[in-house]
Amino acid sequence: MPEGLMAALIVRRRIVATLVGLVAVPLVACTTTQTGGYDGPVYDSVEAIASMSTAAVVGRFSTFKNVEGIRLGTFQVARSTSASPGTLTIDMTGENGNQDPHTETLAKMKTGTTYLIFVRKVAKASRSDLQSYGDVYRIEGGANGVFTITGGTAAPLGPGVPMSTASPGPSGAHAYSVEELMPLEANG
Repeated sequence: MPEGLMAALIVRRRIVATLVGLVAVPLVACTTTQTGGYDGPVYDSVEAIASMSTAAVVGRFSTFKNVEGIRLGTFQVARSTSASPGTLTIDMTGENGNQDPHTETLAKMKTGTTYLIFVRKVAKASRSDLQSYGDVYRIEGGANGVFTITGGTAAPLGPGVPMSTASPGPSGAHAYSVEELMPLEANG
């Protein structure tokens, strides 16, 4: 093989390798850990969900209604980690009002079932469509922020996350004691 041709091939390989590297770096930066279509923040633990919540509340939904494409639930609070009112209005749509798999899971919630929910008060200015409903709360962490209570046990409604970042892997169907979840420090 002529020497000039060999040098040209080496240069071409370096250019191709550089171009591949330039394309690969932005692709890696674009990857996300979000799963299931949930468009809100992605949390790696129950502790992280609690830290962004206003409160952890235990109670039951008394009614659900759709208002201009938004599913609102009236939640009767039996126990709370903050001075939340006895009744909360909870926006059960996605982070940006979008329907997603977490929202579909939340739609399966029903009246009469006892839930432990991590909630965050919605800034009034951010939801002008809900001004007539007073204080409105949203479920922090999507379906991972909701637990169905049976006796003293709380099972995640969603796919579940570990209790802390030090816990191994997603919890899946792992159940917690209600007493484990209630003292988690909320940001309220």
